[in-house]
Amino acid sequence: MSTFNKNWFIDKLKAIKLSQRKLAEKMNLDPAAVSYMFNGKRDMSMDEAKSIASIFGMPVTEVMRQAGIDVLDDIRRIPINGYISNDHNVTILPRGTHDMVDAPHDMPNKSFALQYRDASGPVDGWLTYISGEMDSPDNLLDDACMITLKDGRIVNGIIRRGYKKGLFNILLARFQNNVIENQDIAYANKILWIQPN
Repeated sequence: MSTFNKNWFIDKLKAIKLSQRKLAEKMNLDPAAVSYMFNGKRDMSMDEAKSIASIFGMPVTEVMRQAGIDVLDDIRRIPINGYISNDHNVTILPRGTHDMVDAPHDMPNKSFALQYRDASGPVDGWLTYISGEMDSPDNLLDDACMITLKDGRIVNGIIRRGYKKGLFNILLARFQNNVIENQDIAYANKILWIQPN
């Protein structure tokens, strides 16, 4: 295990005009805990590394390295669980048929990818990285998501409040004027990242 790089952390704090005390405040920690951590007298937890990475706006793996934590492998592979057609419908592939793809840094556990399949479209073959956490549509308003409707359909779009209580409108992501109104959503998985493949 390497040693904690205090100077690196101090430089990062200076760059964002934040003191150790303010960092501790943002992390809900006692300032002494941060001081001990920066002086190598206390180990940094994974939650603390994630919190600092978020505050610094950088990958958690870099924060871990600078904290003296050995990071053996930055690259994690996740399955391509299905595809998104040109009408924004999602098709989930049978288990055992999934290709694997390198995940972007810090992709949460249980994440997976979907591939756009639209031979005539500009995003054919692109990958959409999806959180494996199923969440309530109320928590994901105005977020791009993979959306599972109570009738069993799965679509890709942005969740908005519906015109009837308890229902939601879905803005189909690539078509600004195409909205599916008043849908009953079972759950949604947030889209974390989209990139060409």
